[in-house]
Amino acid sequence: MLGCTSRRIALTVMAICSLTLAACGDEAPPAAAPSVVPSTSASVPTSTAGTAEESGAALLATAKRTSSTVKSVRITMDLQQGAEHNTMDISGQADGSNQKGRMTSTSEGTLTNMVVAGKMYGMGDVRFWTSSGVPSAEAHRRVGKYLVKVATPTKTARTYLAESLGEFDDAAGQSTTHPATYQGEAAIKVTSTSDPGYWFAVTADPSHRPLEAHLPGADMTFSSWNAVTPFTAPPASQIYGG
Repeated sequence: MLGCTSRRIALTVMAICSLTLAACGDEAPPAAAPSVVPSTSASVPTSTAGTAEESGAALLATAKRTSSTVKSVRITMDLQQGAEHNTMDISGQADGSNQKGRMTSTSEGTLTNMVVAGKMYGMGDVRFWTSSGVPSAEAHRRVGKYLVKVATPTKTARTYLAESLGEFDDAAGQSTTHPATYQGEAAIKVTSTSDPGYWFAVTADPSHRPLEAHLPGADMTFSSWNAVTPFTAPPASQIYGG
């Protein structure tokens, strides 16, 4: 279970990076992944707290339904595979029409990307561009600047939510549930009995919004539900002119 899961998460992280590169006109390997950056902003109101009596599978099913209707959200991931450490922090509209993400990789540097009004903006550091095959001199010219192209993402926050929660289908089927507190909210923690390295936490209210999740080698947080402020396009001074 671990091997397949790690590969799927790595591919998820890589997808957003390669998409940005393609949008900016550079074909190359991606660089990035999630960062477990705690956030206390969760704007979806909670109702009367529930209990941990519901099964893990039922809690996961409700969390998936809630996630499918979210308008905006912030997702962080932290992925460790051997010596390689990747992070991703993405927030914005769940449909991908307006979002911003930051990805880091031990071996491939840092990439920041944005989607605003039908355009995709990508800004990488020197390591990111050179690991993508860009000559050193050109990579240095690009630092601090966004490359831009008309494009829309094929991976959205809603997609990441669905894929992340899907990793726990098996774990939730054989699990224990316990009251807990995450991000300052009353929550229910669901832990796999077959592999305790798999667990996730949802709010205790009837919506059971996902809050945090962990599996071997990966940590995820979900926050700022329906509370992400729309991003604006970078100023002209930050656009790369070639």
